Amino acid sequence: MSLFNFTTLSGLVNQTVQVIDDQENCCELTIECVEETSPSNDKWHSFAVNYKAESDVRLSQGNYTVTHPDFGKEMTFIIPKGPEHYETLITCARV
Repeated sequence: MSLFNFTTLSGLVNQTVQVIDDQENCCELTIECVEETSPSNDKWHSFAVNYKAESDVRLSQGNYTVTHPDFGKEMTFIIPKGPEHYETLITCARV
């Protein structure tokens, strides 16, 4: 089971993660908050991970490898939400 989940990520609020693109360019994002979203029910768990970047960081929408000692490496889709703000939406089956 992946450690890139709601419980692990909620414990990382205000901590930084490394983000690596397909060209091996690396930057850091800070996890601002982790919030449950719809549809969360008996079968599915949905949540959003909101990040903040330094003012000089610019990421385009796409797949990135996100790393942190608490969960290892995960490929995830990151969406720009405004200057310095990014989001990942996760929906996974409950086990």
